[in-house]
Amino acid sequence: MRYPNKFDIARLVAVGTPPHLEVTEAQQRYAAGNSLHVVPEGEPPAWFLLVAPDHHRFSVTFYAPTGTPLRDATWERDGDGLLCRRLIDLFYPDGDPGRRVPFSQVFSVTHEIGADGIVRSVLSSPIEHDTVVEGAVDLAHVRTALPPFGEWDGVVAPSAPGESERFGLDAIDAALAAVEAYASGEVPTDGGWRIAGGSRDIMDAVDLLVAAGSPVTAVPVIERGAAQIIPLAVQAPPSSGRDPREERRRITALHDDVRDACEHREGQAIGLDLAATGTDAAAVYAHALRGAGATAAEYWAFGGRHALVLVTTGDAADGDLSLSLQVVPPAWAGIGGAAAPAADDLRWSISDIGTDPAGYA
Repeated sequence: MRYPNKFDIARLVAVGTPPHLEVTEAQQRYAAGNSLHVVPEGEPPAWFLLVAPDHHRFSVTFYAPTGTPLRDATWERDGDGLLCRRLIDLFYPDGDPGRRVPFSQVFSVTHEIGADGIVRSVLSSPIEHDTVVEGAVDLAHVRTALPPFGEWDGVVAPSAPGESERFGLDAIDAALAAVEAYASGEVPTDGGWRIAGGSRDIMDAVDLLVAAGSPVTAVPVIERGAAQIIPLAVQAPPSSGRDPREERRRITALHDDVRDACEHREGQAIGLDLAATGTDAAAVYAHALRGAGATAAEYWAFGGRHALVLVTTGDAADGDLSLSLQVVPPAWAGIGGAAAPAADDLRWSISDIGTDPAGYA
């Protein structure tokens, strides 16, 4: 086993002066709760383990013999041990690139695992809309003990990818199988809802909404006057058996994904002043958002004639956390432009979504 001073994830080589730590120094760093890099013997290494400060996260990346990444596994502290929070498997239909390439060029299957045993699996590809599957997993299969120094196999072994085709056209079928295979149990469905698409599907829907007359079928849309609301998530109440803390974590992750997609298109988000008062369009919109229970909102100018507003309402502790993306006249966000009808009632609920299949309970 070797302990790089630093590790270049592009070239898969140790760097720094000296490039590797002595075992005694590495052991001291680990005992002190400092970050640590670990790789096995071999060029390139079969895997790379990054231990975060205070041992709060262990991240393992596995590589093909050519150096192409195959899987990322992330373990986080959970009580006295570790819980596998995320697995990302990569598939390369165009063949083995022999290096790290952007996610947009590959098929990826991401499994997000909650401490309540609920797993959300997403297949993303450059040619199709995201495929989303939600299920449950036995937590005994995704927990492990905090490893003593040198006993890294306790984290590496349960993280290792299984045998599946990663390169060539057969990798597409392997990715499709992977998104369905990880979680097998039933999920509590009492009262919660989440959009089934990923951030790319959501932004595609926004493009259709701002193109007058274009029908949107991939995601549900709720109309409230001049506002078009794309519901993104509604927290399942505590009576559903879901952990409110995990519900907050899942909705926060979705919020961050959508915000990143909006920022990729339109730049950094701007916070919307929910406390604004007055009679102008922005103040009236803020008043309507407060009436709907909004606790946070941020916006982007979009295409010159619209604004996108990412709105969080409620609180996970109260069991009523929800998330939506709203397409509104730019004046409502204080951007200016043509006069617009005043915002009115912006409240919505699961009952407004109806039986639209573009989501799941």
